[in-house]
Amino acid sequence: YKVYCDGNKGGIGCGGCIQNYYSTNCDKFCKSYDNFTCDTNGNHTCKPNYYNTTCNVYCAPTSQYTCSNNGSRECLGRWTGDDCDTQTPCPSGQFGGNCSVNCTEVPNQYTCNSTTGDKVCESHWTGKECDSCATDYYSSNCTTFCQASTAWNCSNTGEKECLGHFEGQNCTLCQTGWY
Repeated sequence: YKVYCDGNKGGIGCGGCIQNYYSTNCDKFCKSYDNFTCDTNGNHTCKPNYYNTTCNVYCAPTSQYTCSNNGSRECLGRWTGDDCDTQTPCPSGQFGGNCSVNCTEVPNQYTCNSTTGDKVCESHWTGKECDSCATDYYSSNCTTFCQASTAWNCSNTGEKECLGHFEGQNCTLCQTGWY
């Protein structure tokens, strides 16, 4: 025999609700959609990245923003604007994604990469900190050039030091008493 249930009741012995109806009286209608599902009481439960009481606001967090409980974008770091698509510049001397790299340019020694803040050595300087003279450059400002040869070595200051018994600017003259 067939049992007929009252209202939106259904199931064995009319102990449940028919499809898309919820609550103890089966009087709350809720049908799941792409942006939400229905809990056992017929309330909307937003799917990931959907917000608001009706789950009609879409917001997927990125590296530029997170999403509030109502789905509005909350800009991160230096990102600004309604869409968090404008990045404010770092204060002078600070660089990097969150302005955490400090770099102050030293004229004639190094500049700072405008994105990363890494030191960019000027000519005649080398090293991560641009604090060493490049090959064949000497003195406190790395401007004295001296390239060693078979006739001379270079001192720490870039002065030619003649080898053997030679002297003169290019070590081509015999020292006194040597021929």
